[in-house]
Amino acid sequence: MTLTESESQILKHLIESGRPEPMENAMGILNPTKDFGSTFEIANEMQNKNLVKLVYCVHPNTINVQLTLVGEKKYQDHISLQLK
Repeated sequence: MTLTESESQILKHLIESGRPEPMENAMGILNPTKDFGSTFEIANEMQNKNLVKLVYCVHPNTINVQLTLVGEKKYQDHISLQLK
């Protein structure tokens, strides 16, 4: 499974926040490139892949996601492949 550009962007932002169990608003990370519906679909698909947990949503501008250990490892593997 490879990461999409949006998935990579969200995971990168969560990891670089440097906090334990980081949680951020995906709308803030992807905005203005994505609308609420598109961002929700991305976040939901990421949750299905166990990359993040979808924590809280309120239309029109809040989709809070939390990084999982699987998501962190997948992003690190993704970066390693790009460096080769």
